[in-house]
Amino acid sequence: MEKRANEPSALMSKHESATSVWTHRDYFRQFSLNVEQYGEILIAQVFNGTKKGDAQPCYDVETSDYNMRLGLLAAGISQGTVESCLSGLKDGVVRIEVKSKLAQTLAGRATVIHCSDNKIDGARTHHPATHFAVVLFDGAGNGIAEHAWLFSNEIARQLRRMETKSRYISVSSLKVASRDGLNAIIDISCLINEAASEPLLLGS
Repeated sequence: MEKRANEPSALMSKHESATSVWTHRDYFRQFSLNVEQYGEILIAQVFNGTKKGDAQPCYDVETSDYNMRLGLLAAGISQGTVESCLSGLKDGVVRIEVKSKLAQTLAGRATVIHCSDNKIDGARTHHPATHFAVVLFDGAGNGIAEHAWLFSNEIARQLRRMETKSRYISVSSLKVASRDGLNAIIDISCLINEAASEPLLLGS
């Protein structure tokens, strides 16, 4: 089932006041939401997109190149960087695979982002992701993005390690590639944190 980015959470108590102001981060903290779902909700919010259901195996959020361009430019991302990130789109539809995890757990720091073939190449009648969003949230469970990057399918292909059965992108290589300025990898951590902090007026 598809959901718009700003749909009120079904988890809210019926006893909450009609004027209660909550944010996505409040939801995450109060109801211990799955970190993957949390990331998808925020990406959909940032780019005014639609969160796809489980029936879509290749990506999580769908939006338009117009919405993505608008969001990135409003955040102060340069025109050249935005156009480079959006280059190659054929139908004006942006399909984003969202990879979210905690930056730190009891087992240690996050080191890899799994990236299976169907995300890159598509599956059966399903289109592949055109873009990837990787979000690393603070390990304390506060719902704050320590790092968040947006990049194209082409960049994902370049960064993905293929020597193991489990295809993945290493976090260290992503950090290096984002710093060197040679790749159209956009830091969207501020956008994610702003979306998480925006107040939502919920009905009873």
